[in-house]
Amino acid sequence: MIHRILLLALLVSGYAAAQTSDDVYRYLQSGSLGSARAQSLGGASGFLKGDLSSIHTNPAAGALFDYGAFSSSLFVGAVGNTATTGDLTNPKRRGEASINQVGGLLVFVTEESNWNKIALGFTYQQENSFFGNLKAAGLSDSGMDQYFTALANNQIAENVLAFQNEYIEDAYLRVGAENGFAAQQTLLALYGGLLGLDEGVFFSNADYTSIFQKFESRSKGRKNAYTIHGSASYKDKLLLGASLSIHELSFERFTYLDEEGYSSESAVTSSFFDNYLFTEGVGVSANFGLLWQPSTQFGLGFSYKTPTWFSMSDRSAQRFDTNNRLEDISYIDFGVINVYDDYTMKLPSSLTLNTKLALGKPLTFLLDYQRQNYGDAQLLPNNDPAFNTQNVALASTFSTVESYRMGLEYATSRYSARIGYGNTSSPYINRDLGERNDYGLGFGLHYGPNSIDFGLSYSTVSDTVYFFDQILPNAAEVQNRRFRANVTYTFSL
Repeated sequence: MIHRILLLALLVSGYAAAQTSDDVYRYLQSGSLGSARAQSLGGASGFLKGDLSSIHTNPAAGALFDYGAFSSSLFVGAVGNTATTGDLTNPKRRGEASINQVGGLLVFVTEESNWNKIALGFTYQQENSFFGNLKAAGLSDSGMDQYFTALANNQIAENVLAFQNEYIEDAYLRVGAENGFAAQQTLLALYGGLLGLDEGVFFSNADYTSIFQKFESRSKGRKNAYTIHGSASYKDKLLLGASLSIHELSFERFTYLDEEGYSSESAVTSSFFDNYLFTEGVGVSANFGLLWQPSTQFGLGFSYKTPTWFSMSDRSAQRFDTNNRLEDISYIDFGVINVYDDYTMKLPSSLTLNTKLALGKPLTFLLDYQRQNYGDAQLLPNNDPAFNTQNVALASTFSTVESYRMGLEYATSRYSARIGYGNTSSPYINRDLGERNDYGLGFGLHYGPNSIDFGLSYSTVSDTVYFFDQILPNAAEVQNRRFRANVTYTFSL
């Protein structure tokens, strides 16, 4: 409830950007990506010798390479969502394919110093994919008129009205820029006929006992990291490393909401409300790591990743209409773009612990444990009232997330086989949703300097998708599933 109150306060105070805490939560997550070998092991890669994913987890792992190497990975797969609203269930699937990792490194070895190895390299890795489709439908006693009425409360009529002879699309952009998001939404609903105005008071023109809503969301985008890294080995027992990453984020989402089932006395008999959001950003972070190998059978390590600082920009657009419109608001469409001021998004730091245990000469157990406090994410500057309100919402909604990734690898000089499992805890303080499970299986073939690895990965996560950014309780419980077939080719120099 406090999250809903805070978010409503943010919307009423005006939007400094188009993001909500749910959007920030999306950017915090990391998908089960990387090399086929790493995904087969459930993501456990801190001690994964000769694999670029290990460097992404712990930059000291570059010194595990015996030789320089070049590697490239790609996957094909499918994303499936099952949305449940009341007694209705709507499945939706979508295919995807991508080159999700590429890079290489050079290894310099010397016998004249105890610091016997230095590795330098560059990698590109896809950290998350935002591709997905979602459909949901069901009956609700909270129609979109309640969303607009909540935003219209305390609005001054003169602040939401078009000037005489002013085009409605120009008034829409002007009101949003001058008076904020809530005033802009009130203009939509007023001229669209869903709300009425009487002596400065806004009221609903919709009459219903329950309303049937159809919701659809289509999204795409990625979060990528371009990383330069260096590492050094002291007697092959103590490995130190550091990396610097430039992050690239893009996200595009269309949402469509239709309502029907109003009572026969209602002035409004049909309505739709569509939204478009485009976000892009560039960020920077650093990662520092250490690996300790007292013997070939056992190893411990940790890495610290600094906060990631993003410079962000948002654009949004809307479409709204009812049979009761006062103006031809069809001129307000996806070609009429709201452009927001650039701002800063800070994603929190993380700490990762790595373990390696050789259970026999061909069999190795790997375990990574990671902690990251999602509640520390921020939209900046914090002295902006809207951003400050949103940051309070983030801190009151999200908490520390713990991830366990573990796997077994059986490896000979020619062949290898792997199995793995990963679990990421729920990020919410008061809800159990958001827990993710990852499963992996794969094998590899090695011929001289060439290696090719194959892997299958499957992940599941349950969450809630709100139709109105949590202002109203209308939502679908969503079971998200991803299946990927992965292949990685590595050439050792």
